[in-house]
Amino acid sequence: MLSSYNDALVAGNTTLTNSIKATLDIAIKELNEEEKSAQLNGWAETEKPVLSCLLDGGTFGLTGIKKDKDTEMLTLIGKSQIVDLKDLFKVKMEAFADRNWLAYSEAANIAIRDFIASVMGIRTMTEKLAGFKLSATAAMLGIGVKDMKTAKGCQAALQKVVNSIIEGYTVSAEDAEAFRYNYSQWGNKSITGVSLSMEASFRKMLTRILVKIVNDMEYVGE
Repeated sequence: MLSSYNDALVAGNTTLTNSIKATLDIAIKELNEEEKSAQLNGWAETEKPVLSCLLDGGTFGLTGIKKDKDTEMLTLIGKSQIVDLKDLFKVKMEAFADRNWLAYSEAANIAIRDFIASVMGIRTMTEKLAGFKLSATAAMLGIGVKDMKTAKGCQAALQKVVNSIIEGYTVSAEDAEAFRYNYSQWGNKSITGVSLSMEASFRKMLTRILVKIVNDMEYVGE
């Protein structure tokens, strides 16, 4: 299919290239879902699925398409995507230290969102962002804005989250600071917009930190 696209491109057949590209995009999406499923099931079959995933780098190895900027021809490439541990949870719930780990994650997510919003003087949020509220379970965990005000408090809160996912690993002060400093970034909907990570994006932040911890790595400046 890829060669057919490139042949049509050379022939200048735009109608055909558009048709093939649409079919190719669907095929790549389906392939990536199969690749994700195979990797999740592979980790699930190990003795310690969460640890296996993190030791593998906490990423999926997927297939992508690259367009040459000069010729516009397409080639297949390998790419990676950070694992949202919720996907592994769906495959094997008992792999997690506490089946309520998503509530711990949610509690920390809402707490850091509200803390950052307070520090930055954010009084207006999009309807979607403001709509994320604590569930009854998360509200009972005792993780709140007060924990995010200091590195020590954030470290303790993050340790609770980590303990609910995997046992035996310690959150450092560096991890807490990486968590706080990397939580937000500039948005793209307005000049003063600030993007605050929620749900899947937030959980992928946890994956990054967990990979660093279990593999005894260091944070790298880029």
